[in-house]
Amino acid sequence: MLLIAFLVGCTGGDDTGEPIVGSATAGEALYAACASCHGVDGAGTEAYPSLIEEIPEKSDAEITDIVLNGTGSMAGYPDFDDQDIADLLAYLRATFG
Repeated sequence: MLLIAFLVGCTGGDDTGEPIVGSATAGEALYAACASCHGVDGAGTEAYPSLIEEIPEKSDAEITDIVLNGTGSMAGYPDFDDQDIADLLAYLRATFG
């Protein structure tokens, strides 16, 4: 099993001021909500883009904004906290670049 830790420099995500460590394993569970549109393999559909192509081109800040606020026909996930975002980013980077 591949476990990748990902550091996200969030201000205020951690009471100590330390960066939050994201877990790709925990992010995989969060990705289940994305997979219904982007596909389990991230290849996308006619309505939703391929994450294989999109993730490598986007910064962490851009991905975070899209996840929290949505874009186009994609709904946002404003209830994701800093740890959720760090975990999802770790999974997306480990899986799709």
